[in-house]
Amino acid sequence: MPRTTVGVDIFLETWETADVAGPALAALAGTALELQMISSRGTMVWPSTGLKPDSVGLLRCRFVAREDGAAASDADINAVVARVGERYAWTHLEKLHVFAGEDGFTKAQGQ
Repeated sequence: MPRTTVGVDIFLETWETADVAGPALAALAGTALELQMISSRGTMVWPSTGLKPDSVGLLRCRFVAREDGAAASDADINAVVARVGERYAWTHLEKLHVFAGEDGFTKAQGQ
């Protein structure tokens, strides 16, 4: 079955709000990947949807290939993780795979 890696979710330990973290993380994305969204407890909080879950100090930050449907290489993922890690403590990484044209990852509520 064909598999394509299209990005990475980086889980961050931070008490910054998504309104503060979003622009900072978008600036750290680089040229190959872009920050698509940030979620907290399964709810998209950046870009703002008006939904405000309880803050728990953990954000899931989704970085995807800038070109829709393009693959993200391990080098692209390692580079964004290194840049993000200079500012934030990350706790977990999850590659985003598409299997035979179907997303193999969960979207956040509001996404």
